[in-house]
Amino acid sequence: YNKAYTNNGRWVNPNKYVWYVSYGSNLLEERFNKYIQRTTSKQLPVASKPIVIPYQLYFGKNSKKWNYQGVAFLDLNTNAATYAYMYLITKEQYEEIRDMEGRGWYNKEVRISTDELNIPIYAYILYHK
Repeated sequence: YNKAYTNNGRWVNPNKYVWYVSYGSNLLEERFNKYIQRTTSKQLPVASKPIVIPYQLYFGKNSKKWNYQGVAFLDLNTNAATYAYMYLITKEQYEEIRDMEGRGWYNKEVRISTDELNIPIYAYILYHK
């Protein structure tokens, strides 16, 4: 069984796409699409679906932008089941969004796995050295 993705009825070249895993405010597609609108292409995700990732979710720090409430992070040292959502976007969009997120607390890219078409699945996290 080989599942493929289409964008407006045209087959997607898997080599041009990555999955971006969201586990905080970007679980909400409407919120994630605000990032998409700031990318060069503005192309909406080709696909989206839930995923369970093997790291512990926690909330830390606080953000003025979120009324001084905690911000979502992943602990790579704690094995757990965190429910997240992932979006299939172009590599270029991923790089642009990664750069946007990188201006804040998120500073490390983590390859979670790949899907059935061998498209990589990435998350962006806070990393403590």
